[in-house]
Amino acid sequence: VYAQEGTLAHELSELYLRKDVLESISEDEFLAKFDEIIDNELFTEDMPGNIEPYVNYCTAQLAAAKEHNPLACMEIEQKLDLTEYVPESFGTADCVIIDDDVMEVIDLKYGKGVPVYAAWNRQLMLYGLGALRKFDTMYDITKVRLTIVQPRIDNISSFEISVEELIT
Repeated sequence: VYAQEGTLAHELSELYLRKDVLESISEDEFLAKFDEIIDNELFTEDMPGNIEPYVNYCTAQLAAAKEHNPLACMEIEQKLDLTEYVPESFGTADCVIIDDDVMEVIDLKYGKGVPVYAAWNRQLMLYGLGALRKFDTMYDITKVRLTIVQPRIDNISSFEISVEELIT
């Protein structure tokens, strides 16, 4: 149930980012998908407010990146091939922001029981490697920032690592 609730929170977060930040869906598409989400038995009235810090963090990181580089970009819900590191494995990066040589992989953790931190977090490091593999041919990335946003317990944790050290 907790995993399904987290999946729903991710869907809602993606919906807000697609509408308000990426502007890749219309108001009608937003409302139709929002109606589907609120009809889910796991939806709670406080869910939009709970995911707001994550959406705000991603939005602020993209704005800061665009101040530095107007061509900075955000990719959300990116499926990552991790088979080079873990056989027959993949992951999904919730949000990836690329600004020149820095790529930030942001992971939403909707759980409220145990704080999760970014420093040396193996799952997040794998996501960093997968995102690097996906985007490195298009960008000259030298640093990867790994961030966990756990909004229901006010936890935002970031860890920056060089590409060389991450690969090692």
